[in-house]
This record gives sequence, structure tokens and C-alpha cells, in this order.
Amino acid sequence: RLIMDIATRPGVSEINIRKAAQVGVSQFARNLVAYWADRERAPAAWTMPSRDKARQISKRELLPLFKETPVLRDLLGSTTGTALIETITLLSGFNLDLLWSGSATSTASNSYCLVVNDECDKFDPWAGDEPDPIARTKKRLRTFGDRGRQVNISTPTVPDGPISKLVKNSSVILFYQVPCPHCGHYQRLVWPNLRWIKPDQLDADVLTGLADADGEIPREKLADALMRLGGAVWYECEQCHGRIEKRHRFA
Repeated sequence: RLIMDIATRPGVSEINIRKAAQVGVSQFARNLVAYWADRERAPAAWTMPSRDKARQISKRELLPLFKETPVLRDLLGSTTGTALIETITLLSGFNLDLLWSGSATSTASNSYCLVVNDECDKFDPWAGDEPDPIARTKKRLRTFGDRGRQVNISTPTVPDGPISKLVKNSSVILFYQVPCPHCGHYQRLVWPNLRWIKPDQLDADVLTGLADADGEIPREKLADALMRLGGAVWYECEQCHGRIEKRHRFA
């Protein structure tokens, strides 16, 4: 809710979200687009790494969003019936274009009031005279002045990838915190506090077949084995040092 509230505040021109996988941020972006379609009715765009990805999100997520939202459903035009739709148009004048990073034409043609760049760490690098895809879509906002805003979203792929650089250069940086189920202390989830059972503490039958030709156990195989065990991996609260396990996620 806080991210959605911030995204609609006057004066906010750019939001950069570096996130884990499957934590609901894409739903936030869809909610923002629906809000924009109802309240602003100004042109918007959604950029994906490829044309196929853009078409997939249009068919599976964006079109259903418009069809199942009562305030928007009756405004859908008749051109939304194809599975390959790349523009969603409402009778109110709002339109949402689907763009893809590998096409300089698609990301540099029209003017937009809102642009969502999804999975931007997977965007194609641009070696031509034009700026990179994120910079190109940002230029599309100029027509709308202070109303224009860009939302960049991605799970990081490398430490110095596009989303990490965008977050680092943001004027305000906020971190998501979660409460410990034992003591209630709010904290960021950081890698150093992740704990797991060491190989020498495991039964021999658990380790059977994991070692390679040199007798070493690859980290990926060990991680898979630990996750299958249940209770072998946990997070340690920085305050009370209690074990936070997977079962606590939904408590």
C-alpha cells in the first residue's frame, strides 16, 4: 500500500524497486496502471525485455485486469480481442502501449504520462547512438512535465545491474522490513543472517549422491538437499536470535 501511495503523490517522478522474486510488486504495478486509467486517463506504457514477454503480460495479466475491474470494463474498446494485442485502448481516451527493450522504435516513439519498465535488468543493452531503453522511455515523459512518472522494477541479476544503479542514485531510499515472529522486532532481511545446517552435521544418507568426481559437494546440490529436509535452513533474528523458518512466512 505504501508503494502505491507514494507512486501517486505529487512531485514523485521516478520510483525504482529492487525486489525479490514473487513478492507482489508486479501486482502493485498493475494496480497503478488501473488507477491511472481511471483517474488520469493519460497515455501509459509497459516495457518488457522482449516482444513475446510484452504480449504474454498483455494476454495473461493486463487484459484480464481491465476486463475484471468494473469501473474499467465497460470502457474497453472492441480492439482488445486478439491475444497479440500491443495497445489497450479505453473509450475514455486512455491507452496503454506494450513496449519491448530491443526495439528503439517502440520505446522512443510516443509520449507517455506513465511508464512501467518491468524486469529492467533483463533489458537488451543498446549499443547505438540512442540512450539505453530506460533512458529512452524516460524521454517520453517530457510532454507531461511534472505529471510524468517512471516506475522501474526488477529482481537484480548482478550487483551493478541497471536496477541496483537506479536505486543507488535515487534521492530517497526506503527499505522493506518485516517483524520477527518471536520478538516483533522489525528488520531488513539480509544474507549474513541466513543460517543452515553444515554438511558435517547431516546424516550420511542425505549426502549420498551429492558429491562430484573430486568428492566435493556443489553448493547448488547442497542447497537443494537442505531445502528438502525442512527446518535445515532458517533466518536468525538480529534482535532475539530466534529461528525464523519458512512456516513463519504466512503466520
